Amino acid sequence: MRPSSWLSKLSALQLGAIFALVSIVPLVLLAYFSISLASDAVKKDAKERMSLTAALSADGVRQEMNGLKAIVESYAERPSLVAALRDNKRTPREISVLHHHLQELRSAQEGIYTTFLAEPDGTLVDIVPATPSVVGKNFRFRDWYTGLERAGNTYVSQAYRTQATGQKLVVAVATYVRDSSARQIGILVAAYSLDHLQDLSQLADTQNVAFTLTDQRGMVLAAPGGAPTTLVSQRTDPRVEAALAGWTGTAELDTAEGRRLSAYAPVVPDIGWTVTASVPATSAFAAVGTLRSTVLTIAGVLALVLLGALLLLVRILHERQKSREEAERIANINRAVLDAAPDSIFLADSHGKLLLKNAALDRMSEGRADGWVNGTVYEHLLEAAGRMINAAEWSDAIEEIAADPDLETQVEAKRSDGSIFHMYTAPVHDGVGGVTGRIFVSRDKTAEHEAERLKSELVATVSHELRTPLASIVGFAELLVDRDVDRETRDRYVGTIHGEAKRLTDLINDFLDLQRIEEGDFTLALEPFELVEVLRAEVELFSIQSEAHEIELRIPDEELDLLGERDRVAQVVANLVSNAIKYSPAGGTVSVAAEARGGVVRVSVGDQGLGIPADQQRMLFTKFYRVDSSDTRAIGGTGLGLALCREIVEAHGGRIGFDSVEGEGSTFWFELPAPQLRNGKGPRRVLVIEDDPSASSLLAEYIGGNGYEVEISATGERGLARAIEDPPALICLDMGLPGDLDGWQLLDRLRARPDTANIPVVICTGRNGRDRAAALGVTDFISKPFSQRQIREAIGRLLPEGHGSVLVVDDDPAVRRLVIETLQGNGIDLREAADGESALAEIAAEQPDALILDLMMPGLDGFDVLGRLQESPETRLLPVVVLTARRLTADERKRLNQRTVALLEKSAYSPQELRRLVERVLA
Repeated sequence: MRPSSWLSKLSALQLGAIFALVSIVPLVLLAYFSISLASDAVKKDAKERMSLTAALSADGVRQEMNGLKAIVESYAERPSLVAALRDNKRTPREISVLHHHLQELRSAQEGIYTTFLAEPDGTLVDIVPATPSVVGKNFRFRDWYTGLERAGNTYVSQAYRTQATGQKLVVAVATYVRDSSARQIGILVAAYSLDHLQDLSQLADTQNVAFTLTDQRGMVLAAPGGAPTTLVSQRTDPRVEAALAGWTGTAELDTAEGRRLSAYAPVVPDIGWTVTASVPATSAFAAVGTLRSTVLTIAGVLALVLLGALLLLVRILHERQKSREEAERIANINRAVLDAAPDSIFLADSHGKLLLKNAALDRMSEGRADGWVNGTVYEHLLEAAGRMINAAEWSDAIEEIAADPDLETQVEAKRSDGSIFHMYTAPVHDGVGGVTGRIFVSRDKTAEHEAERLKSELVATVSHELRTPLASIVGFAELLVDRDVDRETRDRYVGTIHGEAKRLTDLINDFLDLQRIEEGDFTLALEPFELVEVLRAEVELFSIQSEAHEIELRIPDEELDLLGERDRVAQVVANLVSNAIKYSPAGGTVSVAAEARGGVVRVSVGDQGLGIPADQQRMLFTKFYRVDSSDTRAIGGTGLGLALCREIVEAHGGRIGFDSVEGEGSTFWFELPAPQLRNGKGPRRVLVIEDDPSASSLLAEYIGGNGYEVEISATGERGLARAIEDPPALICLDMGLPGDLDGWQLLDRLRARPDTANIPVVICTGRNGRDRAAALGVTDFISKPFSQRQIREAIGRLLPEGHGSVLVVDDDPAVRRLVIETLQGNGIDLREAADGESALAEIAAEQPDALILDLMMPGLDGFDVLGRLQESPETRLLPVVVLTARRLTADERKRLNQRTVALLEKSAYSPQELRRLVERVLA
């Protein structure tokens, strides 16, 4: 039957029903399914975005707290902190060390509000910021203590209000401080303020998501609207309750703010915090309502329905694209972080297949890691055994790792090319504790092992170089003790002991100089000196020491003046001459020459010895480097001499170099800047700075009558210039000078300069100012009007040969005896004191004419004695010679210079130098 025949028989109602059935019903079904499917898709996408936001927020909190845990753990392992915390009775220095570490820890990470140390029983030892009221209190009731005690390792606490200054709400990371035997000797704690945790919600805020962070008890740590000011619990919130149980998910709940779409997640199981992110349901599902209204409105028009579906599809695809792009962005960030790590990191799944790797692995494997996608990582690691020195050990370790998924271990790889790698591997667990894969971290430790090797070589070298002179000293000393030898033999033994002791002293000084150079504390005391005298002294010294060598000295007729530290320049010359002798074992001529070249003075030392191989010349000035050849291996030395020479020369503003031909010899040279020429009137010159012609003439007459050359300057500016250009033996200074520089200002300038600070100054003035003059280190003070007798007596006190009484102050009896033996027979009355208190008592009983003082003494030290002497007008100008073994800082030297103190270091001690200083100060 044709369709038209039976359609024609249908009633209007029936046709309407059929039309409705074939048109409206499909359209309704299409609209219904479109709305239903699209709504589900939008809801799913919204939930995925919310879950991603919650997961990212949780990951941010996790990384932040793990970073703080790592910092606290690293500080707890610091040797100096462990050493200071080890004993219950702590010295002030140990307390200072602990406080310094707490201050550093507080500054180590943004957001740390307070740091503190506690005893193992919870008693507070120290806290930053300083809160004295809580030090000594017991805080074992705090969650950071109970949680740490329960966990046994680093613990993140619940929120609480700290009693530190400011009393903010904080969360704390606590860890045990253990000594070398793993004994718990303290607890180190660092606490974030909740204000800092509030900043972690910024990622959620950028997406208009309400972010809430709670601790183990459900207390709010961060919430919309700002950081909480009081502790509020949300434990009854089903989302928080589920996250505390370790679950991650989404939920639609009716809240006080209306129905909201929420996602929740735990931060990490061992922290126990939770993250909740939510948005209004109306906002999350706004697209569903729009779609429903659109579809219902245009349900009669199929084209519009299809268009609406198409628009919905485009919108869904766009949202999904945005989600994928965000996920890719985060993945790229993670990739960048991994690639920035210097250690190689790669991750394998539970079957050993490579999942990810960083750029460092490609570098360390020399590009071989690109082929690791084929096979398992264990197969490729076993293949690498062929490039290992310890191949068997490496293979056994890799097979053990592959066989045990739960194994956490470390293995060291030693390649045949000399490089050394340290690999750490551990299983990776999922949220429920199952093993999902394995992570490998490798570090290149070649440089560390090389440093350790160099350290061992240094220890061996130092041991040998120290033991050699010590053996001679001990051996000849025992011979002197055990044998009754004649005077000639005894003198020879004593001479050998003295020579070896000086050699040992020079060696120790070299190492101390190296330490100061490494610490950046290498300074010079600059003063004018004549170079030719230095060269003659060194040539004379080494000519006596080596009979196989002829040492020639070629110097110009004129003087070669330099501005520098005389002893340091002499040290450079001695090192170069010593090397020239050592590296020409067959003897021969060693030439020492000096000449002025333009604006520099050049010194050269040449030999006819072994020379230096060309391939080793570039390393010659490197610390601890020694020329290595068949001819030089038997020659001892530390390899420090030339390195120190370079540092000393460059510190003077000069340069050093050499020319050498292997088998023919070497010539080492250095150049130092030549200073401005002086008038050369010598040390018997007295500079009178006086504006009154009559007074200056009278002074010149008085002083000149005693056999001194007198130079007169009428202004402070001219006097200062002359004192700098040619420092005199003595300055007579009027305080009321005209111009911009009066006497007091001139005195300040003289004391501030190293080259003029020690010039004796006699003040000749009509003004009162004794106290101020003494504070500036003035040697004498004469008021106008003055007589010829006063001037002559003042000059006589300063410049002629010295005789009088001397008080020797040192806590070491041997040093006191040595000084007294040195000075006996010079017409000097000698007394001694063993400490600062005894010295002050001796001075009070009978004031000596000069004081020989050690700085490092128990109780009242040398600086305290100087301070006491400065307080009294009777002792303020007492001449002092400091005899000390310690290296003085620049500030300490300045303090001594202001006191016009003569300084003799014990390491440079000689009887002749001590006698010279005592005679000078007695003057």
